Formats: sequence, C-alpha cells, structure tokens
Amino acid sequence: MTDKAIISHSIDSLMSDIDKLKEQAYYTVYVPSLRKSVKFAPLEIKHQKDLLIAGSDPELAQFKFLTALNGVIVDCIVDKTIPILVTDRPLIALAIRDRCVSNTFNYIDEDGMSLKINLSEHINNRKKLKLLTRDKTWKVASDKIKLSCSIPTLIQDDRFNTYIYNKRPTDFAGAPPNTGDIFIGELAKFIDIIQIGEQSIDCRELLTPTQVVSILERLPMSITYELTEKLRPAREQELASVETDAEVIIPIDARLFT
Repeated sequence: MTDKAIISHSIDSLMSDIDKLKEQAYYTVYVPSLRKSVKFAPLEIKHQKDLLIAGSDPELAQFKFLTALNGVIVDCIVDKTIPILVTDRPLIALAIRDRCVSNTFNYIDEDGMSLKINLSEHINNRKKLKLLTRDKTWKVASDKIKLSCSIPTLIQDDRFNTYIYNKRPTDFAGAPPNTGDIFIGELAKFIDIIQIGEQSIDCRELLTPTQVVSILERLPMSITYELTEKLRPAREQELASVETDAEVIIPIDARLFT
C-alpha cells in the first residue's frame, strides 16, 4: 500500500471507531409531543461550531440559530422516522445542553445579576405541564373558507424559514426579514389544508411555501386574526418550556452551547 492509501485506511478506521464510541454515548431526551423519551447521539464539535456561527450574525442571529438548531436536532436523533415538532424544540435544546455541555446554565439579567439554573431539574418540572401532543389540530373557518392546522415539524419549519429568509430586503448585507413576511410565514407553516367551498388543497404535500403564503395573503383579515388566536397555545407552550419557576426565561440561542 502507498503512504496515501495507508493514511486513508487509518482515517476510515478512526472514523469507524468514533462512530462506535458515539453509539455507546447515546442518551435519552424527553420529547413533549410524544410524552416519552427517545435516543439521541451526543453533540459533536461540528454541531457546536454550526450553532455558534449561526448565532454570531448581529442582525439574523436568532433566525439563523433556530434553523441551525433544527438541523442539529434532526441530525442527533437516532430514529430518523420520528418527526420532531417546533413545540418540542425548546426542551430538546435544553436537554442537549444538559447532557452534552453542562447541567447548569448561568443566566445573567440586564442588571448583571446572575442566577444558576439546574437544567435537569427544570426539564423534569416542565414534564408536569399539560403540553400539546402531536395529534393536536385546529380548525379555522369564516364563511366558505376553512383552514385545517397542526404543529409543524422542524423540517416544515425549515421550509418556511428559508422562504422568509429569501424574502428579506437586499438593500444592505445582513438585512433581517421584514415583520410582515415573518408574521405571515409563521402562520402559514401551521396550515395543513385550505378549503374554499368544495375545493380543498393539501398545503404540506402539494404546495411550496410561496404558494401557501400567496393564498393566505388573499384571505380576509378576520381569518388571520382567528388563526393567530387558535395557534396561541403552541406559542405559549414554547414559552412555558423555557420559563423557570423563578419566572426567568432561559434563552434558546448560542449561549446555551458555550
């Protein structure tokens, strides 16, 4: 064998050993929508790098970070057939921090006051909440218009996040998406089926995010108001997942992974 072939073989062997070590380091993460824990692979340095890079953009930090976090969660879950919902994401992020970085998080408020949060205890306490399951659906109707909605998966979330990101102004580098596109995109990602009269269409299977948004924008404003109200429990769950008993909101951003 040539030196190059020997090095290549050694690298392949090393990678195989790393994969075996990862399998031995599997841990379980509680998934709220399933009401049970599932296996996750440990966080890799590459994952940490991706999260830190995504969180470093001053204008798009939160937007890019959540997209990167979606990718990390999808990559780390062992059973790829399990769809993770956006409402699962906050507790899963805290669990990854708990198991792969540190089980404590040092929260510093605007006044510089520090509070050490035990993430293991926080996650166990959040399990006691009445959290939404994956069979939760909503119906929104006005005259002959009916919308069927459910909580989007991380994959569906990414599709609409890409749409929102691509709609941002191009006047200057790093410009964030405008508020209107974010608002409509966030609503549209929850829609499964749009029915108008006798005609209905499956938004998630047949339409692109651009097409879903273009239809939603043509509907009466009363629909968006009712839709916003119906989807409030999902947003409240995301907040409840990260609010401690001391009423501190744990930030889901790059600080979790440093």
